[in-house]
Amino acid sequence: MTELRKLSNHPLLMRYHYDMGQLQEMAKLLAKDPGYKDTVIDYIVEDLKWMSDFEIHTLSQQYKWVHLK
Repeated sequence: MTELRKLSNHPLLMRYHYDMGQLQEMAKLLAKDPGYKDTVIDYIVEDLKWMSDFEIHTLSQQYKWVHLK
């Protein structure tokens, strides 16, 4: 029920635009950043898996070089 409520508010509150391959790439880039909170790629991927599209987009805006081509 909660997922339907989030989806009805805005589709970017779910994760449809980023797949696991993209999350792996982003995690590798974030692990290299000395200002990011974690350096273990598996932990970063685990964090990214639970984020919505909007949260991942906001994170990539904060670390501009993380944008995927």
